[in-house]
Amino acid sequence: MQPSNERKRKLVTIDTLKSTLSGWGFPTVGKKAKLQETVNRVEAMKLLASHAAIDHQWTQEELDVFFSGLPVEEYHRWQPQEVCLVQQLVNTRFVRQDVMNIAHYAELIGKMEEYYQNHLTSIPRLKDQTVTADSLSPVFELLNKKVEKWNDKDGDLLLQYLGNVARVDARSSSADAIEKYCELLSKLSIFYARRPDIRVKVDPELVIFDLSAVGLNLVTYTKELAAYVLPAHFGPMPTPTNPGPTATVFAMPNLGAANHFIAWMMARVANLRASLQPGAPGGILIY
Repeated sequence: MQPSNERKRKLVTIDTLKSTLSGWGFPTVGKKAKLQETVNRVEAMKLLASHAAIDHQWTQEELDVFFSGLPVEEYHRWQPQEVCLVQQLVNTRFVRQDVMNIAHYAELIGKMEEYYQNHLTSIPRLKDQTVTADSLSPVFELLNKKVEKWNDKDGDLLLQYLGNVARVDARSSSADAIEKYCELLSKLSIFYARRPDIRVKVDPELVIFDLSAVGLNLVTYTKELAAYVLPAHFGPMPTPTNPGPTATVFAMPNLGAANHFIAWMMARVANLRASLQPGAPGGILIY
């Protein structure tokens, strides 16, 4: 006698579920029922997807089956990897126009796209503060000693006063303060060359990865991030700076490190896109 479906479900252990999810790149934390729910959803999507060519245009009936295993009205509960799988298989390019003309499906796919963009891509938090040179007077105390003797404590001072400075307003600053600020900038470059670990905190190069076309390769992306090793002469490893579930924005100690990181990832993850936000020492002096 063949065991019933209910009996089969009981035979599946929590370790088996965790192993399956881990192999797909999914989180493995949670109770057995929750893990089983995730496995069922992903298996349903993978099964339907396996019958469709890459340029297949989804019909209304197929979309109904595809989304039947997903908490459609609670799309914010989807795991990032699920969103990537959905993004790879269902989007406006591969849905028949007559289906997209139905408000329900257009809204559903639109919500999925919005969730994907908000959670798997991230705009970095750039410096946005404008200050006067005079307000940086505590930092100018560093000019009283040789840059070769600047230390961790001095790095903390730089982070405190320059960490969010994008612009220095010369029009509202005294001539003496502007002169000291320019001198500080020349010494910052020397200090950062010696202490990339401090530059990455104060004036990093920002590498931004766009995952919108990565799709099923998200698992590869995650694994390559874990495997990446930055050559020691570049300084510290990339520091994730975005709060989302998948790291996409990284602070780098210098341009060489940023280019190495981008080249490594793009050679290993298909369809990955990258951009670089340069981090010049200090804020831009404006008049």
